[in-house]
Amino acid sequence: MHSLREVGLPQHFFFDLTNGPSTIRDEKGVWVSDLAGAIDDAQAVIEEMRDSDELSGDEEGWLLIIRNKAGDALMTLPIIPRVPVTVS
Repeated sequence: MHSLREVGLPQHFFFDLTNGPSTIRDEKGVWVSDLAGAIDDAQAVIEEMRDSDELSGDEEGWLLIIRNKAGDALMTLPIIPRVPVTVS
């Protein structure tokens, strides 16, 4: 029997947000071909949050955790607001 990874079927990943004491769990998730695809999607989610001003500047210490369907944390990405560049 082949694993999902071997036959190239999509895998289900979830993006949880946490600052340690508080966690916002992703119950929907995304279907992508592999962890690299999940990382790309997670980085896009963080960028969308920045671009839509969903980040208030209080995100220091918050992390986006990519987990699989079994609940295993596979990757952690920091949520750091983009610092505006000003030219004087």
